[in-house]
Amino acid sequence: MILSTRNPAHQKHAKSRKRVTAVTSPMAILGVGVVVAYFFFSFQQDLSMSHHLLSSSTQSPTTHVSTLKSIDRQYSQKTKCKYHGNCPSNTVCENGVCIPFMPTNNITSNHSQQHERCVQTCLEELVKDEYFYHGTEPKIVRTFPSKSPLSGCVIQFERQRVSQPPKNIGTFHSWIDTRLRNIVRVDMEQDMTMDSNKNPDFPLVWNAYCSPSCKSDTDCPSGNRCIGRPEQRIASPVPIHSEPKSCHTSATSHNKHPEDMIIVTGSDSAYYSALQNFAASLQYWAPTRKLVIYNLGMTNLQLKNIKKWINLHALHWESGIPTTLPPHVNNLKNYAWKSIIINETVHEYKSIFWLDAGATFTGNIDSIEEIIHRNGIFLVRGQDEDMKRLSHPRTYQALGYEKETFRKGLKSPHFAGGIQGHVYPSRFIDSLVIPNAKCALDPDCIAPTGSSLGNHRYDQTSLSILAYQTTVQATHYTEYLAAGRDQLNADLFQPSEKIMWTSRGSCNFYYQNVQLKV
Repeated sequence: MILSTRNPAHQKHAKSRKRVTAVTSPMAILGVGVVVAYFFFSFQQDLSMSHHLLSSSTQSPTTHVSTLKSIDRQYSQKTKCKYHGNCPSNTVCENGVCIPFMPTNNITSNHSQQHERCVQTCLEELVKDEYFYHGTEPKIVRTFPSKSPLSGCVIQFERQRVSQPPKNIGTFHSWIDTRLRNIVRVDMEQDMTMDSNKNPDFPLVWNAYCSPSCKSDTDCPSGNRCIGRPEQRIASPVPIHSEPKSCHTSATSHNKHPEDMIIVTGSDSAYYSALQNFAASLQYWAPTRKLVIYNLGMTNLQLKNIKKWINLHALHWESGIPTTLPPHVNNLKNYAWKSIIINETVHEYKSIFWLDAGATFTGNIDSIEEIIHRNGIFLVRGQDEDMKRLSHPRTYQALGYEKETFRKGLKSPHFAGGIQGHVYPSRFIDSLVIPNAKCALDPDCIAPTGSSLGNHRYDQTSLSILAYQTTVQATHYTEYLAAGRDQLNADLFQPSEKIMWTSRGSCNFYYQNVQLKV
């Protein structure tokens, strides 16, 4: 469900090789409650599964089994999916439907060699992921085999803060080379309505589902095949090196859907030169990727030139920011338009990656798509050490929190609003994407009275509050982002491991050296 609709009166661009349309938003956009209600009912079956999970790690196995049986019955009508990222919590995509990976009966200790191997390889990966992603270490509650027909294991754990690196953790770069292998999903086990930001004493339990490593079909349970992960087919070099194969029920859910991900950006006339370099870098590194551009105030001549670009898929808001949006959205410096655009495009295109027009692609971007499709979200952070230094207290209140108590005692860097990837549906749509768009429509949330760049970060602040919610705890992938030219290959024609650069409009290399195809 989107927060705006197309105006059919606008004409499509005549060339058949690409679609260029204009978008406008009706006054009904202010009735966001209707949108959210519609979305809730359309997706509530997906969410209902996570609402009834264990209320504590000490709950008896009998109650646990009963609860999971109830959840399994709710999945008698399976949720359709294309990627793991489409699925609700504690489910994965197999054969085009989301199925629970948590066992529903006979939850007993399993000490088979196959199970122990699965747990060992999973735990080795989990310890590093928890430390480098979240600054935590897993306290194991228990382990058990995954639900049939899936093969693999589930590690149930609590997150504990650590001040020192765990033993034998290795370096950050060695972790980059060995991650994303066996861990398929990490989801919260407990009632998703609980939030430790409001109740810090509330214990949280997480479930890590891992697929077992294999070399051939004979290493897998009956009915499973030994299949290489999608990352193996992604062009090198990228910072994902997944050599092991895993056991799966079919290949269809693990085949890469090539180039489903749509690239989205927006620009006004002042950023048009940067947009040209952005588009040229995209054409160089991903020549067949589709590009969607939002007009935030470009000239007619600039729009005319954009329509000629061969990779342009659609031009939205051709007449500028719709007049049906609240007046504060026209102030580009509060960035309300960005959250609205992201919500709109993910509902329309299903798989999107937003990158600010002032940025530059500097390497193969297929690994970004793989992460988005696996996890349902792609975010980065790290531009500051603690978001509370530059975030207005009224934004916290508008989102149901208090600044003084939110993540108290924890340094929480801002997430970047200008780099986001999402799929629809996903468990992050109702918990992050739509609430952020709703906040953007409310000036008291996105840009409270008295806010400025000296004390607030607008869309980044609202995004970060939502991303840090206990029920979300979004993973960041900042290792893909270069903050400066010195972090990139000396020759920009050669790929860099950091495949995006926040060049802030300062780079014109690709526009000068790569002819924009028309």
